[in-house]
Amino acid sequence: MKNLVPLLVFAAVVFVVFGDKLGQFVPNLGGVSSVGEVFPDQPTDSKVAAAVEPVKTILKTATPEEKLSLARLWREEARLIGLDDAQGVIKSTADIRAAHGMAGKLMALNIKGKYPGLADAVDKAIMDVVGNQSRSLDAGVRKDAVAVLNGLSWAARN
Repeated sequence: MKNLVPLLVFAAVVFVVFGDKLGQFVPNLGGVSSVGEVFPDQPTDSKVAAAVEPVKTILKTATPEEKLSLARLWREEARLIGLDDAQGVIKSTADIRAAHGMAGKLMALNIKGKYPGLADAVDKAIMDVVGNQSRSLDAGVRKDAVAVLNGLSWAARN
């Protein structure tokens, strides 16, 4: 039962990110287009903006495909956490971290080590906004988690 939350979030991310391509899933998503997609705007919260700035800087040299894949990943993570309020599957900040880790592995971007400091910068951004203590999600913490993940999505695309 303890592994159920990350598994459900993992399945949800797979469906949301790859739903229209599940029949033809391939790890390399090169050549994908973002025409018609809506992505988060630049963060207006100064704390979120400052937290995601290092990620934006690190990803300046990323390929367009990698940027798009990361932006989609973080956008959909934010969407799922925001939509989960009524269901309560993601109940704590620990659940967010576990789901985030699984979702990142799912993308199979093969960027490990390619952008030094990226994983740490992403983790730090999340911790700076949501905190590093494991605690239950209330409306405020959930809102912060959504904001920082949307901020990461914006940072990946800019």
